[in-house]
Amino acid sequence: KGLQARDVVSGRRQASPKLATALIGLGLALVATAAGALVVGGPWLVWWLGAINVVTLAFYRWDKRQAQLQGFRVPEFTLLGLGALGGTPAGLLGRLKYRHKTLKTSFRLKFWAIAVAQLVVILWWFVFR
Repeated sequence: KGLQARDVVSGRRQASPKLATALIGLGLALVATAAGALVVGGPWLVWWLGAINVVTLAFYRWDKRQAQLQGFRVPEFTLLGLGALGGTPAGLLGRLKYRHKTLKTSFRLKFWAIAVAQLVVILWWFVFR
């Protein structure tokens, strides 16, 4: 897992797979949000939540497939980060549909901590605001 000595080029700094995959996911969601909101119209938040959930589900599917093929995996940092940015519903769907990331305790704890934090924020927004 990760970089091997044969992958390192002398004098060049290797990009972090965590950062690269996170930026790809974030970029896809931002482009889809902007395109939808500017072309079709409507609230940006609705477009954002739709886009981030589509991207999150796609990343869960990709990671499950890569796990089966022993290929390049999506870092947990990216999966959890996409969830934290609004993709928790798709993360839950991806975990159930693809039976992925369901056994690793540390991932489950982080996933559910993010989900509970989001529920607290939503409740606060609608009840106490």
